Amino acid sequence: MSYEPANYKTAIPRDLPAQRGFQDHINGIFNSASQCLLTLASLKLAKDSQDTKPGVVDKGLLKTVQSNLDVLRRLLACIAAVDHTTYMMARIMDVATMLLQISSEPMSDQQARKFNECASTLADFLDRSIRYLSDLFSIH
Repeated sequence: MSYEPANYKTAIPRDLPAQRGFQDHINGIFNSASQCLLTLASLKLAKDSQDTKPGVVDKGLLKTVQSNLDVLRRLLACIAAVDHTTYMMARIMDVATMLLQISSEPMSDQQARKFNECASTLADFLDRSIRYLSDLFSIH
């Protein structure tokens, strides 16, 4: 359930098929968040491995994550509504901050692969969240 700010009506559709589409969108966000957390856990495990082959972090993916993180922060700052979905979005942004911090650390090939996998799932989560909030509140 979403709580609407005072004197503001969200763009939640009234007809059932469109509402199902919104529910699919929300489910996609939650699935994306779960994938992001799972890949983060595998990255943490890879950080403990003994692999010494140097790896390469995808800088383009990092730019996407940073850009989408900034957009999502601005969107969430504009929204007075608080529900479980937006709360989860705010919590996952902490993962993005941590990921951006460790991106400059030297990594093995295995670690870099796990890092890139985590960054990719995070980018998907951020993109889904931005589209959801933009549609929900007609912010374009």
